[in-house]
This record gives sequence, structure tokens and C-alpha cells, in this order.
Amino acid sequence: MYSILFLFALLSCASEGQTKPPSGENPPQFGKVLVDLTDTNKPEFKHMIYRLDTFYKRQVSMGFNGSVLIGYRGRILYERYFGYSQKESGALWNDDTRSQLASTSKTLTSGAILLLKDFQKN
Repeated sequence: MYSILFLFALLSCASEGQTKPPSGENPPQFGKVLVDLTDTNKPEFKHMIYRLDTFYKRQVSMGFNGSVLIGYRGRILYERYFGYSQKESGALWNDDTRSQLASTSKTLTSGAILLLKDFQKN
């Protein structure tokens, strides 16, 4: 389930009509998503963040609780916390929340490594 969410999050970040930066230098490309790290205030970057926020808010309404971190080349592009860490007490998920990952992290990690390996070939 988490590997499907990870893959969907990556694919949902792509926006139509992406352009190259005016400096003539190509930004790093991650799959089909152009990642321009020079200015996070650009409308394209803010639109990507909006789409991710919207996607995960829908997931919370369907029962998702957890944290999401998307990084690229050592830089955090997106970090958010969603839902409850303890529904009984109403405690929200935050950066200090501890959780047990169990065996689901192995599948997610292996899927992410395979995706990165495929992207590296292209």
C-alpha cells in the first residue's frame, strides 16, 4: 500500500508545460519531474507542493496517518505530517512522533531503490 502511495506521489508531482530555466542550464530531472532547486518560491514549485498537500489530505480522509518526506540530492523538497498518531487521545502526527515501521518499510525501500535505479538509467 505504501509503495503504491509513494509511486503515486512521484507521478502526481509532474506538471504539464514545464519549461527550462532562462539561464540556459537544465535543472536536475527526476523521472518526468523537472526539479529546479534554485528558487522554491516559483509558481511551479508552489503548484507541486499544493498538489502533494491536496493528495495527502485526501489520503487522510481515507484513513492515512503518517509522515511524508521527499528529498532530492540531499535537500528536503517536501516534509509534512498528516493525521493522528494516537486516535484515542487525539494527538496529531508531528516531527517528534515515534512509530514502529515493521516489515512494510522493507517493501517501500526496495521499491524506491528500484525506481531510483530505473531513473538513473535514463
